[in-house]
Amino acid sequence: MLRRQLPVYSPVDASAIARGLLAACAPRSGEALSARLSEALKTRYHARAVLLTDSGTSALRLAIAGATEEGDRSVALPGYGCYDLSTAAEGAGAQVVLYDLSPRDLGPDPASLERLRRIGPTAVVVAHLFGYPVDVQSVRDALPGAILIEDAAQGAGGRLGGRPLGSLGSVSVLSFGRGKGMTGGGGGALLGLDDVGVRIVERAREAIGGTVSGRGFRQLLQTAAQLVFGRPELYGIPSRLPFLHLGETVYHPPWPPRGPTIASLAVLEHMMPESDREVEVRRGHAARLERSVAESRHVRAVEPLREGRPGYLRLPVLLRDGTTTGGALRGVAGLGVTGMYPSTLAALPSLAPFRIGAEVPIPNAEALTRALTVLPTHRLLASSDFDALEAWLTSGGPDNKGVVSG
Repeated sequence: MLRRQLPVYSPVDASAIARGLLAACAPRSGEALSARLSEALKTRYHARAVLLTDSGTSALRLAIAGATEEGDRSVALPGYGCYDLSTAAEGAGAQVVLYDLSPRDLGPDPASLERLRRIGPTAVVVAHLFGYPVDVQSVRDALPGAILIEDAAQGAGGRLGGRPLGSLGSVSVLSFGRGKGMTGGGGGALLGLDDVGVRIVERAREAIGGTVSGRGFRQLLQTAAQLVFGRPELYGIPSRLPFLHLGETVYHPPWPPRGPTIASLAVLEHMMPESDREVEVRRGHAARLERSVAESRHVRAVEPLREGRPGYLRLPVLLRDGTTTGGALRGVAGLGVTGMYPSTLAALPSLAPFRIGAEVPIPNAEALTRALTVLPTHRLLASSDFDALEAWLTSGGPDNKGVVSG
């Protein structure tokens, strides 16, 4: 009754919790931790400037705020994605136009980019969903005058053209939240990769002030709870507590950006090598599941870019034949199979005052809210989980029909 598979998992161990506790008890360690991690991220992502923040959402807000100061304060966002995209744009006070995605690879739809060209936003955010690389160069080509903000919060070890996701924008955003693959239990980073990006990072550094925002005991306690309950044998307990909102897409109002906690920095530094090893585990598990997806009559694969190598934070598939997400997930939710974002960003009431007049249709984003389903890929999958997932993928398929594009 307690066993329930996690939809997504980021490695964390008792040693990391101990490191976080020791660091939090020695507040003078914060600046040294911040300096070491900043240098490590510079090397990893070929960045010229790094600013560590309390979350990926705060990093994105700072990126949008800094980029839109270069022009008319307009930013283009994907119409389908995490609601924190909206939170960041609202907090930055930007004018927002949405663009559509291609269901084939979850990158920007070419026709939508052409419409964006005529609007001419100051900045454009591209988001790598589930570790699947976006064709960043096609966005640069379509919008040569726009500052490219790369949202690699879900980059999860993915690569494009041999470079890590997070190293491809003028300014890039990372997240170290509990479900992002590489975790400190929280935190994020803003990376400057060219002259414009460095300028944006330095503006953001002035905006948030100090290197760290506190010791992080509360955050560390939450990370310890993740260690205890974030395993299939016990995950059924927190997943049945509705006030935790586990697995739900929840809108968060903007909050003032700040620096990371000392504990989160210590946990992140300790877990980075293990997080890299987890990427290869996810790739192996995804390859196994993809064989069953290829045989399936009720789902089809999202196709990675030919020059890309996904990090497979999750394995996305698209439902065929008008199957609704609710019907497809009947009986497999306990295996970590879930739908994703239940509405487009256009449907968020909070974003409406920030939308500019020029509209770009987003029919594919609407379809993705009904058709996109994600499968777990992490190291906690057991042989019995694979057997059940493969049986579900290769069965005759759920019998609940709807009006979803196939």
